[in-house]
Amino acid sequence: MNPAYTSQLCPKCHHLGIRQGEAFSCPSCGHQGDANLNAAKNILDRKKDSEITIYTKAKDIKKIIL
Repeated sequence: MNPAYTSQLCPKCHHLGIRQGEAFSCPSCGHQGDANLNAAKNILDRKKDSEITIYTKAKDIKKIIL
């Protein structure tokens, strides 16, 4: 599983948010939280996604998640 964008993707609305150090905020839905916890939630969700593997390039992941 490729972890690209896992700390930047909002676990609530699935839009790309803003990571500043340990903090994450989503301008789309207003969700705020810890970026590392956010990444952990998204990694669990990504395990179910058959399109994204360890070999998927980051630029391709961005196209898939958006």
